[in-house]
Amino acid sequence: MDAIRARSQKEIQAIAAGEEKRREANEKDAKDRAEAEAKVWLEAQQNTARNEAELKVAARRAANRRSLLEFREKAAAEAFAAAKDRIAAFTASPDYEAHLAALLKKALDELGRSAPVTVYLRREDMSCAETLKGQESAALTFAEGGFGLGGLQAAVPSENKRADLSFDTALRDLRGRFAELSGLEID
Repeated sequence: MDAIRARSQKEIQAIAAGEEKRREANEKDAKDRAEAEAKVWLEAQQNTARNEAELKVAARRAANRRSLLEFREKAAAEAFAAAKDRIAAFTASPDYEAHLAALLKKALDELGRSAPVTVYLRREDMSCAETLKGQESAALTFAEGGFGLGGLQAAVPSENKRADLSFDTALRDLRGRFAELSGLEID
């Protein structure tokens, strides 16, 4: 009986040892699976966080670029508005009539003095027409031009020639050049 009991005891111990090994193997498997799942989950969370951070950075960059562009456009618009104000101040000054005379001389140098020339002025400058006419020997007629900032335009209709020395055209050309160089359009 002791032999049976000893053998039973051995079998029980062998079974218990086998169960212990299976339990340990199952625990190790479960632990390995849990670690692998945790690693996959952690990597997914890190990727999600990285993607969200990259999206935020990209959005901030776009907002910064947009703000910089708006600032540049505003600064350019202010610069052109200031230029218009300075032109208006100049055309109201006593020096403006002498400047018109110099512009007329330049236009006549370009167009020639042999054919009749039509000189276009702003409505506000038409009072200078007689003074300007008296300073030149060319056959001049004066008319109101379709520009508002100042300067003058001259034309020789018989020869289809034209000289545009208006401040409007000069400012428009400057805007175009500015847009070409900076990529900014100014309204």
